[in-house]
Amino acid sequence: MALRNMNPWDMAAPLYRLMLTIEYPGYRRLYRLIRAYLSPCTKALELGCGPGNITVKVADACRYVTATDYAAGMIAQAQAHHAHSNVEYRQADATALPFTEDSFDVAYTVNMLHVVSNPRAVLAETARVLTPDGRLIAATFTRDGSVRAGLAARLARLIGHGQFFAWNDQTYRDFFADCGWTVRRHTTVRSLFQISVVIATPPLD
Repeated sequence: MALRNMNPWDMAAPLYRLMLTIEYPGYRRLYRLIRAYLSPCTKALELGCGPGNITVKVADACRYVTATDYAAGMIAQAQAHHAHSNVEYRQADATALPFTEDSFDVAYTVNMLHVVSNPRAVLAETARVLTPDGRLIAATFTRDGSVRAGLAARLARLIGHGQFFAWNDQTYRDFFADCGWTVRRHTTVRSLFQISVVIATPPLD
């Protein structure tokens, strides 16, 4: 396949997997937050699983995880390096998920919403595939006013990721409410960049 036709996330997948092997500050807290909403009966959906580094940190806490990513290269890395007995890795577009309604009890995503072009469509699809009393744990980078975050936001815009750091802590929470979700909990995790975490239930029909 010609490089010009490749998804950049496919090309970055091997390096990205190695980057995520670093135990960044705050990530252990993220794992605990996700695991708190899982149980041996839980059918979980991961959106933007990347190379599966996070998937394997939480998979043993639930019945099974269907871990999805848009990039085939990410899924290949996950299958090669992070296979797990109760995990199925599937290539899927988070704005058009190949699952029926009410398929999952919990959905979670870590640092994905800030790089997709249509996060509202992601939330709409997530609501469709969750059970009515399901939970979404959504963690993503938000602006904290630091020089480092400001520089990262400028760099992201230069390479075409205008959504990166589109939210601050409060506007991220407000985004879910604007999309009809009920925010049950909102917390902030300090890592390389600030990560805001929203736990929310889907809109009522």
